[in-house]
Amino acid sequence: SNAKNFEDKFKSYCVFLNVIAIGSMERAAEKIYDLLRPLGEDIDPNVISPQMALGEFMSTRDTLSGRQQDLFLNLPQMTDRTKLMSMKLMAMLVTYYLHQQTFMGGYLVCKIISVSLQYGHCEDTVFALSMFSATLVNRLHDIEGGYTLAPTTFSFF
Repeated sequence: SNAKNFEDKFKSYCVFLNVIAIGSMERAAEKIYDLLRPLGEDIDPNVISPQMALGEFMSTRDTLSGRQQDLFLNLPQMTDRTKLMSMKLMAMLVTYYLHQQTFMGGYLVCKIISVSLQYGHCEDTVFALSMFSATLVNRLHDIEGGYTLAPTTFSFF
């Protein structure tokens, strides 16, 4: 009754989503996609293919290669409350997709990095960078790429 807008309800939504995820990660993910739309992130997982996700990942790798430290260290702190909420929801999706070992987690990590580059960094940027580094090493066997991104990730702590 005291919650007047989306932001007032956001923490409750997050708890609700985690409870739903215990029973069905698919239902929780659907609800997150519904919540992302009014926040300006209209992501339809049904149109994202593994090839699209790989393309996004490689594009992000190219964007970050060689100059990632400068890019991120010069980013301002993200202050847009709407973007902060969308980042949190996308990070929740990434954790759900980790259990399923699907390409959508990688796609969303790239999306979080892209939003960070545009609007500034936040705690979910650190999560996305660490997941991106882990994917470079574990999936693409790019040990050097993952290793060179690590100091940038740790600089946010």
